[in-house]
Amino acid sequence: MEMDIAAGQNPESQPQDPSGARREAVRRALRDGRIVALALSAALNLALLQALLLPRGAPAGHWSLARGLPFALAWSLLALLLVLLFGLAIALAVFRGRQGPWAGYWAELALAGLLAAQPLGCPLCPAPSLTIGDLALPLAGLEVKAFALLLLTSALWRMARPAGHVAIAAGAVGQEADEAKSPRPVRVSRPSAAWILISLLLLSLLPPLTVVQSQPAGPIQPAAPAAAQPELGVERIIEQVNPPAGFELPVSMGAIGPALVQAGAIDLERMQRLYAERGQPLSADQIRMLTEGEEGNLVISQANAPFLLNVLWALGLVTKNPILDEGPMMAYSEGDITRFASTGGWTLGAKPVAELYSSTPILRLTPEQQARLERVASAVYRPCCNNPTAFPDCNHGMAMLGLLEMMAAADASEAEMFAAAKMANAFWFPQQAMEVAIYFQAVEGIDFAAVDPRAAVGAEMASASGFRGLRTWLGERGLLGEGRQGGGSCGV
Repeated sequence: MEMDIAAGQNPESQPQDPSGARREAVRRALRDGRIVALALSAALNLALLQALLLPRGAPAGHWSLARGLPFALAWSLLALLLVLLFGLAIALAVFRGRQGPWAGYWAELALAGLLAAQPLGCPLCPAPSLTIGDLALPLAGLEVKAFALLLLTSALWRMARPAGHVAIAAGAVGQEADEAKSPRPVRVSRPSAAWILISLLLLSLLPPLTVVQSQPAGPIQPAAPAAAQPELGVERIIEQVNPPAGFELPVSMGAIGPALVQAGAIDLERMQRLYAERGQPLSADQIRMLTEGEEGNLVISQANAPFLLNVLWALGLVTKNPILDEGPMMAYSEGDITRFASTGGWTLGAKPVAELYSSTPILRLTPEQQARLERVASAVYRPCCNNPTAFPDCNHGMAMLGLLEMMAAADASEAEMFAAAKMANAFWFPQQAMEVAIYFQAVEGIDFAAVDPRAAVGAEMASASGFRGLRTWLGERGLLGEGRQGGGSCGV
């Protein structure tokens, strides 16, 4: 019968309680300073690998907590448990030496590490969900993290089994219990084989790690050379991007204007004075929108785009919504919500910005409408920064949030919301939208009206870094054209 050399006693004298025996095995391993150092090293390496695979960028990057704080906390807790258990499992496997059939366990640990390192379900990433094979995971990949935790727990449970089954190596790492004995034949147990097969199947179904981009990517290059592309009519493209008659949005302002004035989000006298000083006094229709309301669908045009930008900015700023209360704005505010361009930059209110921020339920959304808003807001970007509308830290983001809130409250579909965002961006960023239109006509031969709105406002085209890549691509092929300047200012 094998002797437990570390304890200096017969296996028959070991605790009869299997759980107690397992705890004792772990305690013995952790008495060795080198084992503790190894555990910490393995845990740190997995933590660093997880961090390297997450999206990287500025602290306020294009990340968002659109899935909610509880989801973020669950993901963080799973990630921490995986790191700790991985370090412990590696250390225990080394401590137990070669006195057992460890080949299967090492394979399990390697696969668990690969699964744990995946950035799946990341609460900071813009992708709202993950598709594995043909199955859409409702928790965006958090299920994979949970499986990795189960895999590590199973391996640990079996590695820490009572010493009567596997002799524990004496005190030193890698020292065999009995040097006179040869190591047991290498074999993989049935439980290990089952876990390994399931893990390999899961890894084969996972999308590549590039499913989460570290930076919004530039456009894909077309197969055909630039010389083969048709002549581009810039004037015609400008008319597509900014139709002279404007674009009708399937939503009405209704009584929102007077509600903004009443809530103190807009000081009407101050706004009138500002526009008069600019030589662009508010029209009678615009004053009526803010004092009496407006029926009929809202039309955005080149003439009223700056005015609507400010009105919608006020709407997004003052409307109480979980995106403002629980999202990245609060997470990155460092206790001062006025530190952003979208808050500190609003100077047309009748009250301090800190009092206005998410203070008035001008628009009330059902849970389904709120979920729809969050999905769309997490996928709509603007060329002035790398943040989605779910992180509205500038005036364009806050105005877009206000517009999407209006549409969600009117029960507009996601397709309608993306289409509205596409055209609002086009009027607020006319030059950038024109270059997006040039790209799609050069590469796919389609007009701006036919461009998928999700692509037109997505990170690859509409974020600051994505647009820079697109502009570089156009410039290298001599496709840049002078369009309609204006827009893009992050002030009132």
